Amino acid sequence: SRWRRITRRPSNGYVSPRINWPNAERGISLLVIAHADVSDYLPRRQGPPVEKPFLQALAEGGLVGDGAMGSLLYERGIYANRNFDEINLAQPELVYQVHRDYLLAGAHVLESNTYGANRVRLARHGLEDQVAAINTAALDILRRAAQGAAYLAGSIGPTGLTPGELRR
Repeated sequence: SRWRRITRRPSNGYVSPRINWPNAERGISLLVIAHADVSDYLPRRQGPPVEKPFLQALAEGGLVGDGAMGSLLYERGIYANRNFDEINLAQPELVYQVHRDYLLAGAHVLESNTYGANRVRLARHGLEDQVAAINTAALDILRRAAQGAAYLAGSIGPTGLTPGELRR
């Protein structure tokens, strides 16, 4: 069939898409980006989705984004006492495999493993001098994993500072 059925389930008062993918047994969740007029169905794409500009592909039927990086790293043995962004340097093949699993599960958009890769957050782990190296490695891993078959997105998370701390 040309369409993949999306079922909806309520979650904290919001309606979230949930997709039954052939690779669901891998425990991979996917974020669905779609317009309201195609919210019940997501078209299967022919060939790599990056053949079109991002906004055009989004307008023509929606895109499927990857899911949480940190959760899968945790499931694969990287515990919360470690910095997930530093794994780009320490265990790049693990990050690569998570990206590949999302791609093979049907993701059209892959997000870099850089949610906390900023000077402030990395300083908590003594890694503030590794900002450039961690971000560069993350993008290299992402490009290698996507192999031109997915859109690439950079993940930018908060510093963790309060507004008062930011003013200093």
